[in-house]
Amino acid sequence: MNLTTTKNPGKTKNLLIAAAIAAVGVGGLSYPLAASALENSTMQSSASAPSVMHSNEYMAKIKSLNNTNVKGTAYLKLVGNNLSVRINATGLEPGVHPQHIHGKEQAAAECPKNSADLNKDGFISVVEGAPSYGLIKMNLTSPQTAFGTPPTPALFAPFAGTADIKNFPVVGTDGILNFEQTYTFSDTAAAQAAFKSLTPLGDQEIVLHGATAPKSVDADAFAALGAPYAPGTDLSVKSYDALLPAGCGEIDPVVAKEEVKNNDNHSGQMTIDTTTLAAGLTSVQGQMTNGLTNATSKVADPAAFNARVATLSTNFATSVQLAVSNYQTSITSGVNKDEARKQLINSLASAKDAELNGLTEARNQQIDALNQLGDVSVRDSFLNGFDKTVHSYTSVLENVKNQL
Repeated sequence: MNLTTTKNPGKTKNLLIAAAIAAVGVGGLSYPLAASALENSTMQSSASAPSVMHSNEYMAKIKSLNNTNVKGTAYLKLVGNNLSVRINATGLEPGVHPQHIHGKEQAAAECPKNSADLNKDGFISVVEGAPSYGLIKMNLTSPQTAFGTPPTPALFAPFAGTADIKNFPVVGTDGILNFEQTYTFSDTAAAQAAFKSLTPLGDQEIVLHGATAPKSVDADAFAALGAPYAPGTDLSVKSYDALLPAGCGEIDPVVAKEEVKNNDNHSGQMTIDTTTLAAGLTSVQGQMTNGLTNATSKVADPAAFNARVATLSTNFATSVQLAVSNYQTSITSGVNKDEARKQLINSLASAKDAELNGLTEARNQQIDALNQLGDVSVRDSFLNGFDKTVHSYTSVLENVKNQL
């Protein structure tokens, strides 16, 4: 079967840093674990694996973070109370590589952008990356460490537990990671709560950690854990940092191509989705504006924001119509259909990326203005609403594009 993916503060700085270190099990400290709520078994081969419905299969394309060479793919299968995970990646540095499923409670998780580098040192540290991809929902170790309430919960979901560093995969000089494990969730309250926190899987992220960086990047993190660098250490010297985010990928549902119908009816669908996006963003912007009635002079003009969204949506719709028209003309003129389809997919992908890049710029302008205003609650409300709207929109666009 041919498959394709479809897109669907309250703590102090030191506590956040300590929690981040505990999140990846680094530092030599041991933490008490709850009684085992999880059993493990080896991932079954494709020949013996039970039949899986396409809606229970997921995939994440892992891309590099912090200018690493990491790339790869994660495959997940959810069957009953079994979650099978297979991760194949290349470009990793030799060493231990903590890996997790991350997620948020109120918004879809995402890979951190360059803007996450708040101190502008050229690296996204373990603490700086966390707001983008969210809490650790599950430690991808072999065997899996027990679920339970973590000792420092700032970056953990309530039942994520704390992983032992030795249970994460170790990569050799070839830079290749091949990891397979099936996790069986028991009927205990802890295991079932952890299972529930993972759904929907399509809103979560796979994150791989571990890469070389200056000691200064996570120096505060190691110090907060109780293992500071010795006085006089040159923090500009680079060394292997098992905390550093090295690769990230959004988990997406997998759909069977042969189940897709009406493959050539795309223009109308995308036009409708563009309208949905504009309406959703207008609603989000309206919510933000309502919270700024007494401070609008300090915030970017909402009307200008809405006008930019409308322009981007119009440009996207025009690009879609042109791409579909070119496809139909190519087929009529006798161009190879597979080649014409490939060109159409590329055109749609470019149009989508151009629109989303523009939307992200508009979003960041609003966030910068709200940060200057200091209204954290309004900023977070806008950020979550915006990101969920765009994430949902992206999922529909990817679904339509992949049906080609």
